Amino acid sequence: MVLTRSGDPDERRRQKEAKRQEASNKGKSAAREVAIAKAKAQFLNSPGGKARSAKSSGQRYFQIELPLSETGRTWRSMSFGDVETKTTHSGGQGAVLTEIEDEGWQLIHAGFVFQETGQVSRDKFLSSGQSTQTTGQTFGVYLFKATDAEPRRDEPWL
Repeated sequence: MVLTRSGDPDERRRQKEAKRQEASNKGKSAAREVAIAKAKAQFLNSPGGKARSAKSSGQRYFQIELPLSETGRTWRSMSFGDVETKTTHSGGQGAVLTEIEDEGWQLIHAGFVFQETGQVSRDKFLSSGQSTQTTGQTFGVYLFKATDAEPRRDEPWL
């Protein structure tokens, strides 16, 4: 007894292609959902996201500390005890402060703090006296007050 398949071979091929396309679309949809969730979590951990969460929860004040610069020693200063330092700046503070104000906050106070992370005192090389090397970070401490503006409802992670 011979068994044969009924139906058009082109129809079977179209059905297989449709199933393959459906599986592909499900995979793309799941990947898109994961990417959106990751972007949303990244936004909520940013200064603007923290400001939005604070505003939505009804807080009247919002404080944030942002690093401004870091001072460290160079190899030459470590070797010879010079007071030469290397300072690296992180920019973009204005953009971050603008982002927070766009979430419905008004900057009412800013202060700056230097946090010492280390200090080395050595005799000067081939001369008398000592040199002291201090390393650390400078932070900006910003205090915002909530305005009467409605909290933003847009979704920047999309």
